[in-house]
Amino acid sequence: MSADLPNHPDIQFHLIVAAGLKPDEEGLIERSHGALRLRSFANRMRIKGLRAAPRSIGGLTGHELVESISEDNNITVHSFWWEVNGTAHDVAHPHVVLKMMTGSGAQGSVPPSVSEGTAIALWDRVVPTFRLLAKEPHLSAGPRSGAVTGAPRPKMQIGAQPGPVAQ
Repeated sequence: MSADLPNHPDIQFHLIVAAGLKPDEEGLIERSHGALRLRSFANRMRIKGLRAAPRSIGGLTGHELVESISEDNNITVHSFWWEVNGTAHDVAHPHVVLKMMTGSGAQGSVPPSVSEGTAIALWDRVVPTFRLLAKEPHLSAGPRSGAVTGAPRPKMQIGAQPGPVAQ
């Protein structure tokens, strides 16, 4: 599933849920470090790691990777990625990927419509709203057992300075 923000078309969200698949042998952070080692020194210098650590969201423990990337056109974009590897043959423990990008345009990278700090604040506001619903119908917070959903959260105006959040 993909979504973007009407007033910020360069910001894109992607959610992938796949159940019952064999998980990758390496987690997100290990795969990222391996891919980085394969890049040239010049390309490695374009990537600034902001976060690379385990992160629990909605009862699922996964890994988060947040980077800023200097593109060829001197535009710095931001990549946010959280992933749970999942469990083979167990649909109750799915592979889940949640991604957000800034600076995404139809013809390549564009200047992000938000600052790095605002992008991080947006990610930190959106990500905790996702959770795996309980398998037991009487415990389920939504219409489908085992579904991933977004819970209502206070609204945040993009580009707003940190401080009180409008409801």
